[in-house]
Amino acid sequence: MQVREQVTQPTEAFQVLLFEHDAATYAVKAAAVVEILWLTELAPVVEMPPYVVGAMNYRGHTLPVVDLLQRFGRESRPYEVTDQLVVIESRSRLVGVIVQRVQDIIHVQPNDVHETEAFASAGAERGQIITHSINRGRMVVMLLDHDAVMDGLDTARPGLAA
Repeated sequence: MQVREQVTQPTEAFQVLLFEHDAATYAVKAAAVVEILWLTELAPVVEMPPYVVGAMNYRGHTLPVVDLLQRFGRESRPYEVTDQLVVIESRSRLVGVIVQRVQDIIHVQPNDVHETEAFASAGAERGQIITHSINRGRMVVMLLDHDAVMDGLDTARPGLAA
């Protein structure tokens, strides 16, 4: 697992893509989003972390696909035909993240973003991908660290299963 730099509080407004997954609302910085696709059949992979549930051909390249629930250390749920795939770019690499439903792109002010003690301490030590929350009225949105989604992928040797 890679050691990441200290998570910092944003100082400027930015946009995020909101999506639903497992009855929670998450966000990822819109600047990291390359494309949103419908989830297709995935090829099985070997020698990858367990949360990489497959791969697909994405514009002539092999795209690893991450199951967020498994990435959080929880049990996966069956995929549905309505699930979507958010392709994000980080560290000059692409990864697909399975989500249940893309909601919207919103503008976020820095004072709406909060680093919580629980997220911050766990994020650096255990490679978790949520270190901040965004307050939207009564709703709390978990902000994914798109760089942390890639943790474990840099050292894995991707290969398609036979």
